[in-house]
Amino acid sequence: MTPATQDSGFTWEQRPWRELVRLAVPTALSSLSYSLMTLMDTLFVSRLGADSLAGVALGGTASFVLLSFWFGAFRATKTLVAQARGAGREHDASTQAGLGVLTALLAGVASILLGHGVASLLPRLSGSVEAGQHAAQYLRTVSFGAPMVLLTVALGEVRLGSGDAVTPLRAAFVGNALNLILAWLLIFRAGLGVTGAALATVIANTVETAWLARVQARAGLAFRALRREHFSQFLRLGLPSGVQALLELGAYGLMAAMIAPLGAAPLAAHQLVSQLLRFLGLPVIAIAESAAVMAGQAVGAGRLALVRRVTSRAFALTGTITLGVALTLALGSSALAAAASNDVPVRELAFQLLWLGAAVQVAGGANAVATGVLRGTGDATVPALSGIVTAWLGAPLLMWLLGYRLGWGVAGGWLGLLIENVACASFLGFRLWSGGWRRAPTRVTSAPAA
Repeated sequence: MTPATQDSGFTWEQRPWRELVRLAVPTALSSLSYSLMTLMDTLFVSRLGADSLAGVALGGTASFVLLSFWFGAFRATKTLVAQARGAGREHDASTQAGLGVLTALLAGVASILLGHGVASLLPRLSGSVEAGQHAAQYLRTVSFGAPMVLLTVALGEVRLGSGDAVTPLRAAFVGNALNLILAWLLIFRAGLGVTGAALATVIANTVETAWLARVQARAGLAFRALRREHFSQFLRLGLPSGVQALLELGAYGLMAAMIAPLGAAPLAAHQLVSQLLRFLGLPVIAIAESAAVMAGQAVGAGRLALVRRVTSRAFALTGTITLGVALTLALGSSALAAAASNDVPVRELAFQLLWLGAAVQVAGGANAVATGVLRGTGDATVPALSGIVTAWLGAPLLMWLLGYRLGWGVAGGWLGLLIENVACASFLGFRLWSGGWRRAPTRVTSAPAA
């Protein structure tokens, strides 16, 4: 091992299995914590009535869409920090952290303005006047927390890129606990209703950001060393990932919009199974992101051969988990469908979708790992283009062809999801194993010292 790698966070060459699990477990728990916060907020607001719940759902979805580009783009920060750490260039890692903070602040301020503009349009998109007013009220309030949300994302990616998955977990735990208490106090005790739910989220996000910022400030935030090269590196990796996140979200939203005219039962079954698979897929996403960190460190350290070792272990671990989940979904589909709904048509459709969802879970896991590892090497454009093309040619197109033209209904759209993930995973898997990523500009270049 070279001196550079001895001084960096690259210490796992002989034990990649342990490092993968060490990073993935707290990352998965952080995601689980966030999902539980969303669930508790939904349960609290549901007690205020259907209009309040619908308003928060619409406003929350709008907020997520407005920030989704940056959620994808900040994955570049993780890759750049991991590569710098792998190369033993701690100052470059601190500079990338500073760039992430600066970008998050600027994007957050812009998101506040954009959120207030979109809020004025939400009443026209809602099914009732009161729900639309609640949606606008919620989005206006929660938009003030956009800088904190993006700072949390950016700093979390910096810590994960540095090989520290525990700090984001602790910050998420504190933020979620505070949100739970504040939501109850502000919604019910203070009588602020929907606004109280939004304020609780903003305050909790601010505390979570402060926790991460305190840790990162000790590790280093270099602003004065920022050069044009750092911005170009971030754009080269972050722009494709950000566009991919936004357009894939649009494709899945279009699929849901195409299911809606089929009736309440197909849309309800689609929503139930989608939420279940999203929850069960959290460990897979954690493994993919952890593998991206390890691939980035390996590339930064010049250990390109380790990328294949990381890939094989991430695929093996993900395959074990997704096959277990798929078997459980298939064997328990009848019981799960019965537990999910008392409505017979919804239950019957959910039963069908759970079988398809079991296969989607396996293919989607492979797709996530391949995308994550390639992004970690610095090969961001090809996975992004592949994801965008398959997402738009998959679910929406096949929903129209199979669901409408052939009359397969919502199952046609889910078959499209399966085909989309199989195609993308196969292409990206081939690129990984064939070494096509080596032709991409994978390495972080060190900018001139200040």
